[in-house]
Amino acid sequence: MREVVAEYDARNAMENGENTTERGGGNAFYHMLLRRLSENWNNDFSDNFDFGIFGTPERMVVDPRESLKEIELYLDNLQSMYSLLDDERSRDLFLQLLAFRILGHRKVRLPLSHRLYFEAIDKLSRLVDTENNTQVRFLDRTKLLYQADLTPVNLPIKIFTTPMTILTQFLLKQYEYTTDEMMIIGAQPGDVVIDGGACWGDVALFFANRVGKSGKVYSFEFIPGNLDIFSINMGLNPSLGGNVELIAQPLWSESGVRTYYRDTGPASNVTLAKFDGCDGVVDTITIDDLVSMERLKRVDFIKMDIEGAEQYALNGARETLQEFTPKLAITVYHSMNDFSNIIHVINDMNLGYKFYLGHFTIYHGETVLFAIKP
Repeated sequence: MREVVAEYDARNAMENGENTTERGGGNAFYHMLLRRLSENWNNDFSDNFDFGIFGTPERMVVDPRESLKEIELYLDNLQSMYSLLDDERSRDLFLQLLAFRILGHRKVRLPLSHRLYFEAIDKLSRLVDTENNTQVRFLDRTKLLYQADLTPVNLPIKIFTTPMTILTQFLLKQYEYTTDEMMIIGAQPGDVVIDGGACWGDVALFFANRVGKSGKVYSFEFIPGNLDIFSINMGLNPSLGGNVELIAQPLWSESGVRTYYRDTGPASNVTLAKFDGCDGVVDTITIDDLVSMERLKRVDFIKMDIEGAEQYALNGARETLQEFTPKLAITVYHSMNDFSNIIHVINDMNLGYKFYLGHFTIYHGETVLFAIKP
């Protein structure tokens, strides 16, 4: 790998006047990515793994050759995404995430992979009431959610959740972009918030606490198992839950499209065609139609984590984006297509957004693209 980088450097130096470090240049992107791969190539981390979520590391083995083949399909879009990110912090994270996707956890540490991260999860495990729990479906297995009182971490919230969720959603603040302890993008007092993919209601409660009595949160969730916990968590927080309105439909590019789902909790499978083992059927709705039906005078913030449907839902929010240009926090980790294309779906609307990137785990999941119009 180091030989590849050396050859690239030599070839690049011969090009006529090309500044390889200039932001946005194609050569700069390829150079930086190759160098990042080279820097990590000889690593062999044994502790850089979330055993609590994935079990054994063997389940997450990465073949760099196969990863590179997939990434090569999106190189042009990845290069232009690199140029669209507005700060060095986001561009550096972008390269690190690509290196992780190519080389895997044995080679690349993401920013949160350090001792304090694991110590935080351990401390939060002692915050939950393990005797007060409920069982939920999660992919191909079951999972226990524990009741937690978040008052010790200065949040007036009681919730059935996991220590990892407390860390990611409430302490790391997955849907806020901050620099030097100052929030650049996030829900603020009085905001009208779209919460796409509410799951168990943790983020809805986080937003409700942020926006206060003068704000409003519209939460989209339709999976029955998730709705059961959502209802319990809203009931535990009547002063916050009263500011949350549930829409039990999936977001999409068109309203009224029939979809079929299998209830596997947070990562439930949803398709446009009926399939063996599906648990139910539900019709879609667009953000534009919600805004019209509710006669909303503004939308200030849109968050989406909807299992790969983000590009479609953004297309169903074009009128809302054009009229209100809300702040955005859109997950992009579900596929390489999402990772490389969602930024372009938004940018191609020519609304003047600036883009930033955040990541909130030590593995590939929970990458968030932030956008704001200055």
